[in-house]
Amino acid sequence: QSATKIAKKIKQDIKDELNLTATAGVSINKFLAKVASGINKPDGLNVIKPEVTEKFIDQLPIKKIPGIGKVTQKKFEELGIILGKDLKKLELDFLIKRFGKSGKYFYNVVRCIDNNPVKTTRNRKSIGAELTFSEDIKDIGEMLFKLEEIAASVERRMKKIDSYGKTISIKIKYHDFKQITRSRTLKEEVKTKNELFNIAKELFSNNDVEKRPVRLLGIYLSNLDTYKEEKESKQMKLNLFDS
Repeated sequence: QSATKIAKKIKQDIKDELNLTATAGVSINKFLAKVASGINKPDGLNVIKPEVTEKFIDQLPIKKIPGIGKVTQKKFEELGIILGKDLKKLELDFLIKRFGKSGKYFYNVVRCIDNNPVKTTRNRKSIGAELTFSEDIKDIGEMLFKLEEIAASVERRMKKIDSYGKTISIKIKYHDFKQITRSRTLKEEVKTKNELFNIAKELFSNNDVEKRPVRLLGIYLSNLDTYKEEKESKQMKLNLFDS
């Protein structure tokens, strides 16, 4: 698949599953893709193709470069550096002397040099879901009903990536925004909604919630077996800019 198609699919998956918008960026390296992802928020898809990268960098305000905060921006502006094309005029030795290790980074990125690899494998630490309520919930029965809904959502996510775990955690945020978490680790992996819900219910029932309105509930599964996910990630190859 092309990187652009994958970005579109990721955006659509986020919309379908979470009903949220997301902005994606596609380009020849991680630096440019990150910059592209900051354009047209909150629901954009921006592609910086190889033939326009130099022009894009030249016109890029330095404040848009990741790693340049307000303090560094002010230092550059004192030197008359406003755009990427201005930054290109500074020698590497000068940048290192003035900005330390970051100097080499600044020198490289305005020349579209970013050799940091894209890591297609990353160990997922947890699978989870949570619900924030428009009004605080006081009824225990309703809380448990919502907890079961959340367990069903986590089950769908487990099955989607074929990954299961042994540690179940719940998160409870009360009306006063105080938050607690409780966890339990099992000998065997949890694979079904019923298993998730029953353990989450026990963890929930062990807390004094009867007289405390609840604002948010969440269930998380960790200590995962991610073998299949890692194997599939290693097999994924991106052909940038194919339509």
